[in-house]
Amino acid sequence: MNKLITILVMLVSLGSICPKALPATTNAPLTFYIVSKQRIEGGEFFNRFPFPKLGYISSTPDLVVKRLKEVSSLPETGGPAWIDDRTTGSMKKGTIIRVERHFFTLQDDDATRLRRLADKAEGQGQLVLGLLGDKAIVLLRPEEIPAKAQLEVIGNWGRSAVEEIADALKNLVR
Repeated sequence: MNKLITILVMLVSLGSICPKALPATTNAPLTFYIVSKQRIEGGEFFNRFPFPKLGYISSTPDLVVKRLKEVSSLPETGGPAWIDDRTTGSMKKGTIIRVERHFFTLQDDDATRLRRLADKAEGQGQLVLGLLGDKAIVLLRPEEIPAKAQLEVIGNWGRSAVEEIADALKNLVR
């Protein structure tokens, strides 16, 4: 019994000492920036995963989104496919797994503002970067931004990080 109490005390102590591994996206707004190849006065050079050496963004967002219309996903699927066998250089039967994909839809007024921002960026040959907290979750060519502004969270983060990002986006749905 004493050992059990000692273990519980140690776990509680460790829990209070170790910082919590909360994602940087918790309760963060969704922000969009025009990315420029040219230095922006007072801005910063965006050189973070998953877009190293991307370009310059302003110090303040070009668009802040505090609420979303919807967050949705397509489930993981798998199916037969022909795949390249790198050891033999031939094709063989295999299974392709398509990981779960997450999407978020902006409110109509924010979709309109994003479209205006995209028009501004397109005229200058620039990209639009979307951040949730400090995580880059979407990079768009202006001409690819749909009118309804349903966007996909990039999968470069890995499965668990993308799920954390999707959960944090759900906090913005109202």
